[in-house]
Order: sequence, then C-alpha cells, then structure tokens
Amino acid sequence: MFKFLYSLYPKTREAVQDLKRKLEDVKFKPSLAVFFLTEELIKNAEKFADLVRCNSVCMPIEGYITPESIWTRGCLALLSDVEYRLQVFRGTPDEVVDKMGRSKKGKFNILMYPLLYPKSRLQVLKGMIRLKRLYGKYESDPEYVLEKASEIYQNELIYPINKMLRPFRDAGVDAVSFNIFPLRMKYGHPIIAVNGRKVGRGVVVLSFRERIPSDYTDTLPERGRNFEETKEIIRQEFMIGKEVKVEKKGIALGHIDGMKLSEFLEAERITLAKRDLSSDLQDKKFLSASPYALYFLSRDTMGASSLGLLSYPIEIYPSLFELDVFMENAVFFAEIIRGGINLLKNYFDEKDFNFCAIDQNMFLMYEEKVHRLKDFIESYAIFTSYPNYTTTKGKHMMSEIEKKIYVNLTRTAAFIEWI
Repeated sequence: MFKFLYSLYPKTREAVQDLKRKLEDVKFKPSLAVFFLTEELIKNAEKFADLVRCNSVCMPIEGYITPESIWTRGCLALLSDVEYRLQVFRGTPDEVVDKMGRSKKGKFNILMYPLLYPKSRLQVLKGMIRLKRLYGKYESDPEYVLEKASEIYQNELIYPINKMLRPFRDAGVDAVSFNIFPLRMKYGHPIIAVNGRKVGRGVVVLSFRERIPSDYTDTLPERGRNFEETKEIIRQEFMIGKEVKVEKKGIALGHIDGMKLSEFLEAERITLAKRDLSSDLQDKKFLSASPYALYFLSRDTMGASSLGLLSYPIEIYPSLFELDVFMENAVFFAEIIRGGINLLKNYFDEKDFNFCAIDQNMFLMYEEKVHRLKDFIESYAIFTSYPNYTTTKGKHMMSEIEKKIYVNLTRTAAFIEWI
C-alpha cells in the first residue's frame, strides 16, 4: 500500500504539525517514508524523520505537483509498506560503483545522491588551484591533464550519472536515479538525510523486492541511425546547432574547437556574466543552469546527451557524466525549445502513473507557463534535477547513451506506479 501526504506550510514547525495530524488518518503501518522537501524544510530533515516509526529518506526538491496545483513551498511525503532494502554507499565514484556492484539489488531501485557536492570553500579553492596548475601542462600533454582533472573532479565533487547506473544495468534490473543538483547551490548542499542523519557525499539506494512499474522519457524524438542523422534531429529540435570538435577524457572537458570554454563562447559572440565560483557558492548565487550547452553523440548507440555550459572561468570544464563513450564531434546549441510547453503534452499523456519526477529546468524554460503542466499531469509529481534511468526499452531513445542507460541533463521525466 502507499499514501501521499503534503503540507503547504513553508516553515518547519507548521509543516511538521500539519503532517502529524494527517498521519493520524493513514490506515496502514508504513515501512518506508520518503519526504520531498523544499529548500527551507530540508535543513531540518530530522524533524520530519521523527514523525514516523520506520526508515525515512529526505531529499530536496524545487517544487511538487498535487491533484490541486503546483507548489514551490512545503513538502510532499510518500508512505509505503512495500518490502525493500535501504543502503548508503560512500566514497569516490569508483569505490561506490564497486560497492553497489557487489550489493544485493531489487527488481526496482531508486538512487538518490548529490550529483555535485562542494563540501567547503577550502575544498573548492584547493581544487581550483590544483586544476589551474594542471592546465599549465595542457599544451604539451592534454590527454594527461584531462585524465588527472577528471580524477580531481570525481574524487572531490562529482558522481557521474552514467557511471552510477552501470551496476544496475549490468545486473539487469530497473533503476531510476535522482541525481540531485539544486538550481541554487552552496557549500554543504544538497542535503540528503536517512533517518534524520545527513548523508553528505554518498549514494542512497532503495532496492524494492518486487518490480515496481516505471518508465522514463527524454521528451525528444528518437535518435538517428548514424552521426549525421542524430545531429540533424538535434539541430531541428534546438536553436543554433553548430558542430564543434571537443577534447575530453573521463568527466573532464578541455578545448572546444581549440579554445578554452570562455574563449569559445566569446568567439560565438555569447556574452555571459563572468562570476567567481567560490564566492557564488558562499553567497548562494551559483545557478546550476545555462541556456547554452553541448550535445555529445554516443559512439555506442548514436544517441546523445547534453551538458550545460556555465560562464565560470574554468580552464578544464567538468561534465556530469562520463564522456569517453562519446565522439569527438559535438553539437553546440541554445536551449530554446521549438513548440513550447505544449510539446510536452504528448509525452505525458501516454504515461499512466501515479507519480513522476520532472526536470526542474522546466521552471526556467517555461517560467510563468509552467503551471500548464497541471493540465496534463493529474497525479503527484516532484521537480528535481533531470532524473535518469536504466532498463530495457523498445524505443530508440535519444538519451540512450550506453546500452540500456538513459541520461540527459534537460527535459527528462521518470514515472513510477506505486502499488
């Protein structure tokens, strides 16, 4: 059994009291509670954990949908009595992937983890200094520099999405990943909590014994049969669509058409405000979204995935997924979507689920029109950072960048049928 509860109160005390009253009407004893908390509430995750006498997980969201409306304050809670296993894996991406590979998995799994986790200002400053010194060797040995930069980013900050999904793909089970990257980032965030205790940098895995129906969409046309076809589909879908050459390794992106990112953007006559990364994280001015991006095209599948380009003066740019499976040709584009929000209706209408997780970038893409999502979403939903997926699907989806692994950093949605 399952039950959704929600509270519109933006302050912790009122929200907790509201949920406490509503919990009295729940007719079954839950074995798991998942609290999806907006920004102010996630700081007090332990207060929500204390509401229930079962395992709980708290994760941050940008907003949520109920049968009544769309909200950006308060919280949504999912209560369930299904059989499951709750595990937390910590360490570098390689260590976590190894541990998850050896762990017991369910037929359906949910991953929750901070996609990027800047622990402290000192950590970020040290990393930036190391990367700047490393870049001094770029002209003489770019492959070495990119390999070492990728290690720094992975060991200190980033869990690459496709890498996190491989243990579940290899085991032949379904998994949805909530790779959390808030629209506004700061040090020590995002916060994920298990039973009221903050996880920090780690991966929370909920493994369900029985298969729970799930699905996924990238809201894009199917990929082409070769590079040229896929490239043309992307060009038709977005603005600009210029082919470029990229130098990359692991999750490190070097030169684009022989230039640093800042130089490349200037050459394209794109003016973005230059900002200081460390200060923006301190002041919570770090916006994790950009209208400009690169679409990387997979050698394995001819699918593609996008990476947003932020305007920070970073010589070696970090990717949020591993780049080794992609070609050296990429497509630079601007995320102006042809067709507007009505384009999404077809993708959501064909899904029949009682819960969905929607890419939070829709807030930025559609602004005041985002409320129209309610016209074709009648169930509960959350807005989070581009959920991704592994399963076996019949369609040749654009975002299948590795066999049975679906990753894109814009316009994605995952669907779950809680039973």
